[in-house]
Amino acid sequence: MFSACMARLVFLLAGIRLNLLLSSEFTEANCKEWGLNVSDALQSHQVLEKVAPILGRLEKEPEFALEYLRWSFVSQGIIAFTSGVEFFLQDIVKLCLIRNSNLRRKGFADLSISALDLEEMPTLDEVKLKYIEILANQHTSGKLFSHKYKKSKQFLGIRDTNIDESLCASLDSIWEVRNQIAHENQAAMAELKIKLGNGLIKYSGSLNKSQYQQFTIHMCTVFDDAVVHLEELDKRSLEIWPAKDFLRI
Repeated sequence: MFSACMARLVFLLAGIRLNLLLSSEFTEANCKEWGLNVSDALQSHQVLEKVAPILGRLEKEPEFALEYLRWSFVSQGIIAFTSGVEFFLQDIVKLCLIRNSNLRRKGFADLSISALDLEEMPTLDEVKLKYIEILANQHTSGKLFSHKYKKSKQFLGIRDTNIDESLCASLDSIWEVRNQIAHENQAAMAELKIKLGNGLIKYSGSLNKSQYQQFTIHMCTVFDDAVVHLEELDKRSLEIWPAKDFLRI
């Protein structure tokens, strides 16, 4: 049995995996053909003059388009995966708080409830839901995956599920890359590096089809390994905090 929180993450991961693996099949010939098709489709639209230079480059330098598309799929896959995992951790904490009054007591014990909230919100359950959101953010915070995962486990009282150091280091390196993508000019970034075991997997525009395919397979493997552990966290959370005293939402 797993929660709707986990179901949402698994569905998201399926799409990320598909996008990454499909992108390894794109070719320079595809990009050139797509550029010509887009030019034809936009003949009667004003937007054509805005994109004409880049479409012209696609026709003359299809390798540029291929590198751009691959970069986009990799960076978007990393952002989608990290965001999805962060949402899952918040989601499962919120679910357990909503469904179990004992966990709510634990969480609310150290909170100061605003008197203004009591005045402005018509029902007590609405006040509780606002502070459940605060607790979920508070207990899943951190710059890297390991910080978020550790905080979530501690709050949920889970002590018997651990991610091995190698996988945790790999996931932390993915979060570092995500932070790099979010805060740097991507046009100036020449390479992405992710830890894998005792080594690194690297993405750059110079990868050939086989190398790029291997990179995406490694990425998907790390994602899948992470979800196995998150499924266990999901299962243990539901066992420790069974459905009891649901809030009315």
